Amino acid sequence: MEEPAPTAARRALDRARARVARLLQDPSARMLLLGAAAGLVGGGVAGLFDFARLVVGQMALGTADPSVHAIPWWRALLVPVLGGVLASAVLRLGAVERPAGISSLIEAVQLRGGRLRLRDGALTAAAAALSLGTGHAGGREAPVAALAGALFSSVGARLRLRSGELRVLVAGAAAAAISASFNTPLGSAALALELLLGSFALKHFGPVVTASVVGTLVGQALLGERVAFHAPGFTLERPAELVAYAALGAACGVVAVLFQVAVTWTDRLVARLGPTPLLRGAVSGAVVGGLGALGLTGVMGTGYALVDRVLADPGALGVPLLLALLVGKGVATAATFGGRGGAGLFSPILMVGAVAGSLFGLVVQLLSPEASAGSYGLVAMGAVSAAVLRAPLAMVLVLFELTGSYTVVPTTLITISVALLVTSGFGPASLHEALLGARGVPLHPEVPEALRARAVGELMQRDGYVTVPERPALDAVVAAFQRTRDDVVWVVDDAGRYRGAIDVQDLVDALGGGGSGEGIVVQIPPLSPALPVGEAVARLAAPDVDALPVVDEAGRLIGVLYEHALLEVLGAREGG
Repeated sequence: MEEPAPTAARRALDRARARVARLLQDPSARMLLLGAAAGLVGGGVAGLFDFARLVVGQMALGTADPSVHAIPWWRALLVPVLGGVLASAVLRLGAVERPAGISSLIEAVQLRGGRLRLRDGALTAAAAALSLGTGHAGGREAPVAALAGALFSSVGARLRLRSGELRVLVAGAAAAAISASFNTPLGSAALALELLLGSFALKHFGPVVTASVVGTLVGQALLGERVAFHAPGFTLERPAELVAYAALGAACGVVAVLFQVAVTWTDRLVARLGPTPLLRGAVSGAVVGGLGALGLTGVMGTGYALVDRVLADPGALGVPLLLALLVGKGVATAATFGGRGGAGLFSPILMVGAVAGSLFGLVVQLLSPEASAGSYGLVAMGAVSAAVLRAPLAMVLVLFELTGSYTVVPTTLITISVALLVTSGFGPASLHEALLGARGVPLHPEVPEALRARAVGELMQRDGYVTVPERPALDAVVAAFQRTRDDVVWVVDDAGRYRGAIDVQDLVDALGGGGSGEGIVVQIPPLSPALPVGEAVARLAAPDVDALPVVDEAGRLIGVLYEHALLEVLGAREGG
C-alpha cells in the first residue's frame, strides 16, 4: 500500500527543519540564534521578576513604588524590617552566603568561563523581590541579570557550549534582562560588553546585541509602560553651557567616589562584624524604615518614579528635599547592600546622579535662568554611573536612547570624561572590582613570588586538549572542535612537533567566507616547561589569550598552560 503524499504544510515544515539544521551547523548563525534565545530568557525573567516585586509591594506597603506615595509611618518603619528578615531567611535556607549580582556575573564571565549556579541566581531573585517589594533601597537590574545569566549558564552547560561561547551568551542574557527594564537595547548591550566581558571584540558583538534587542521586545510586551525611566527631552541653551557641564563632571566624580566609599566601607564592616543573616536583614530594614518613618520615603524602593519627577521639575521639590534625598539615598543604599538581601546598586546610582545633577542645575539656573536643571540631572545620572561602574560608552548610549537626542552625546562625553578624571585620582578600580577584590577575587590578581618561581610544567595540563595535523581540511578542524570545549585546537606535525593554533573564531570566518581555510593557523609562541610561571603571566594577560602551548626541547607539544588553572591556584591560596 502506497504512503499518502505529504501535505503542503508537512513539506513546508520539513523545509523549515532543514533550514534550521543548516543554520545550526554554521557557528556564526548558531551563536545569533542562541543569542536570541538568551534574549527571550532575559526579557522573560525581567517581566516575571517585576510582577513579583509589584505583588509584594502592593501587599506589604500598599504601593508598588513607595518613593512617590505616602505611607503611614509605622508601616514604613516595620515592613522593611520584616522584608529584610524574610529575604535573609530565603537565602539562608538555600545556603547562599552572598547573593548573586553584577559582581558575580563579572566573576563568572571573566574568570569562570560563564559558569554561574542556578540556585544562587534563583534565590537571589526571590530575596530581591521581597527586599524591593518591602521598600529596601536597591535596583531590580542586578537580580534579574544574575538570574537570566544563571539560567542560560545552566542551559549552556547542558548544550555543552565551549567556555568562550558560554561567556558571551551569559553576558547576552544579562544584557537582555537590563534592556527589558530600560528599553535601551544598544546601551544595555554596551554595558554587557564593557562591564561584564571587558571587550568589544567583533565576535562578542552580534550575539550580545541580538540578545539585548530581543530582551527589549519581550520587555515591551511584558512591562509595557513600566520601563525604568521616562526621560525628559535634553536641551542645551548655548555652547558656552558646556563649561558648566565640565564643572558638573567634577561634581559627579566626587559624588561617585563618596558613593563607592559608602558601599565598600559598609560591605567591609559587615564582613568584619559577621552578624547573623537574620540580624543583618533586620538592621538593614531598620535603617531604611527609619528614614521612611521620618518622612523620607523617597529613598525607599527602586525610586524610578521619583527620578521621573526629579528630572521633570527639580525646582518643584525644592533644594532642602533634594539634599535630604541625596544623603538619605546613599545611606539607605549602603544599608540595603550591607543587608545582603539581593537588591542591586544600578538604580540607586542613577537616582543619586539624577538628584546631584539637578541640584547642580538649580545652582546654574541662578546664573542663567534659561538653563534646564532637569537636563543637568539627566547628564549627571549617566556621569555618576559611568564613574562608579567605569562604563562610559554604555552610559552615553543609554542616555542617547532615553532622550532620542544627539545633542546629549557630546555633552555627556565631556561630563563623563571629567568625572572619570576625578575618580581615577582615587584609584583605578570600579565599584565591582573593589567589591570583588575585597572578597579575595581580584580580576587582575597579583601573582605571589612563590608562585611566580614555580615552573610552567607544574601547572600545565598534559592531556585533554585537541590537536590536528598540519594543513588540515576544514571538515577535520570542525570535527576537532566538536571534541573539545576549548576555543583553540593545536596544530602538530607527524612527529608531534608544535606548528601553530587555530582559534574557533578564525574557523567561523573561514566557513562563512566559503574559503579553503588558508591562513587560519596562527602562531602562538610556545613556552618551555622549565619557564617560571611569572614570565607566562604577562602573556596570559593579553586580550583573548587564555591558553599557551608548552613544548619540550625537540619542539613537541607536551601540554597547555590554561589561564583558569593559574586562577584556580591563586584562588586556593586566597582561600587557604
